[in-house]
Amino acid sequence: GDGTMVNTTNMDVIGKIYTYPSTYTIQLNVTDNAGNTATKSLPVTTIGIVPAVTAVASVNGPNNTLDSSAVILNGGNSIITYGSLTYNWVVTPTVAGTATYNTDNVLLSIERTGVDQVYTATLTVKDALTGCRTNTASTTFTINQLSARIAATSIAALNGTNLVSVYPNPATSNVKVKVSLAKAMDIGDIKVYNNMGVPVVMQNIGKKSVKDYSTSISVSNLPTGIYYLKVYSQSGELLSSTNVIKH
Repeated sequence: GDGTMVNTTNMDVIGKIYTYPSTYTIQLNVTDNAGNTATKSLPVTTIGIVPAVTAVASVNGPNNTLDSSAVILNGGNSIITYGSLTYNWVVTPTVAGTATYNTDNVLLSIERTGVDQVYTATLTVKDALTGCRTNTASTTFTINQLSARIAATSIAALNGTNLVSVYPNPATSNVKVKVSLAKAMDIGDIKVYNNMGVPVVMQNIGKKSVKDYSTSISVSNLPTGIYYLKVYSQSGELLSSTNVIKH
């Protein structure tokens, strides 16, 4: 419609930017391997100002466990008038050596230390088709320090108190759960809670007088988010807990 032409052999979707507002005619010419041709024309009316992309960067959390915090970065509320978006998060300082995440939602698990940790997360969204529209937004979040009491508890855990570990974490389907107790005890249940405190997965163990126990739990039916896994004795006493991130 403006005198330009795009020759392509392997793309059925292309981006086209018109410099001036007007009504143009787009013509598609298709030729197959046998030399058969087909043509289709369609008028389009462009507007004077290209609708903007809006980046919306939000944080859920952090939700603290004993020695770590779970954070969800959410860019899914970003807006474009038409078309689709690509997403790019940059987190500074890096988390476990990773700074860039090319997705709208990012799940982070950050180790707590003896000082507050402040992070900046910058979201860039772009028009996925043409790449001509882009916008950024930033947000900050703080991982609170371990208090002296909690830090002492964490050190004690490393020195022989009850521990529970989950891997892989984050997970998409099944997680392996390993329980290590300071002394032989009866294990009753393993329960997984959502962030509203509602149990969403429960496994009855019913083991008598054990120090170490391993099992597998399915989280495949759970929505993406942060969950809390807790191990109880047969009398209902909380033995240990940790967080689980579902991709």
